[in-house]
Amino acid sequence: MEGDLGEGSQFSARKYPKQEQEPASEEIFEIAPNILRLQLPISMPGLGHVNTYCIISNDRVVLVDPGLPSKASYKALRSRLKQAGLSLEKVRGVVVTHSHPDHYGGVRRLIEDSGAQMIAQRDFGRLVMAPGVHECGADLDTVHDHNHQHREQFRGIENAFYVENFDRETWNGPVWLLPRPWNSKPLPPPISKAKIAAMKVGWRTYLKRILPPIPDMFLEDGQELELAGGGMLWRAIHTPGHTLDHLCLYQPDLGLLISGDHVLPTITPHIPGVGGGPDSLAGFLGSLTKLESLGEVTKVLPAHGHPFDDLESRISTIVAHHDSRIVKIRKALDESGPMRVEDVSKVLFRPQRLGPMADSEAFAHLEHMRLAGQVSHRVVNGEFVYELVG
Repeated sequence: MEGDLGEGSQFSARKYPKQEQEPASEEIFEIAPNILRLQLPISMPGLGHVNTYCIISNDRVVLVDPGLPSKASYKALRSRLKQAGLSLEKVRGVVVTHSHPDHYGGVRRLIEDSGAQMIAQRDFGRLVMAPGVHECGADLDTVHDHNHQHREQFRGIENAFYVENFDRETWNGPVWLLPRPWNSKPLPPPISKAKIAAMKVGWRTYLKRILPPIPDMFLEDGQELELAGGGMLWRAIHTPGHTLDHLCLYQPDLGLLISGDHVLPTITPHIPGVGGGPDSLAGFLGSLTKLESLGEVTKVLPAHGHPFDDLESRISTIVAHHDSRIVKIRKALDESGPMRVEDVSKVLFRPQRLGPMADSEAFAHLEHMRLAGQVSHRVVNGEFVYELVG
């Protein structure tokens, strides 16, 4: 197996200007002795693959982020494992860095076929599963009843952000049932029924695939554990921002950091305005600072793109990126006066990127500025309008 130094790609830089866009390679990359990188195919905006990391010790294998809940992804995973000389039966554990389906989607099949245990951060699945699912199991009727109840809760409410008894920060339901706080319209579900129909599966079958499994073990920030035995300890680093439950793994002896989506080589992860806490951007930036204090990191192993070795420089670039967005927003508000979230979104994103995710990220930046006292907002015709303070 060829060592992966993260220096370039077999794919055309012109066709795939960002590493994260490259299609999955069938090659097996050796990161360090008994640590492999496999790439699984995905088709999501701006992404062409997800990296699955294999940590091996004797006859035990632990996988990190086993891809989407699709037949193609699972077939590729099994093929890659076979190519690496590993059997599915040796997989004893699966770590999921966060509750997005391109990271946890393959877990259910793995658990069924290998008996592996699932490991995740304490808040895993909190914004996708109904309250009580961790205790009672991912029962579809429970989820359906919960969804119906909360749809009724928002029926006829002009702006749920201002409902006195509605606590957005402790919300436990599916994130797509939250009303957009900036105009009260519900967020779209993660996939339309038309797309599900094209997959030739029923809605209930799709839900069974997409709902996050219940972890066997929850990790706390700073907790250390032997993932595959052999005396190699990995430290759990809770890094909220991209999601509330995002988890990085640090191996201090080798200086390896499995960074999930928190730090990527050529793109910045989505910062959600809904479901990420009261100030998801502050949480994300604080999590970057936490990584800088880890100690020596010789190689970063991201969930998308190639491994890289200059964490400090990459963090500086990401922070500067968000600083520049704040500057753009201030300039736009100064020149145009009060603006809606959708108007600010057009300042930050290209036309082809506009939509619910772009609006959500624009809202995250505006709320970060509001909580810092830089802007204020008011409601005009049911929509938030932001303006500079002073």
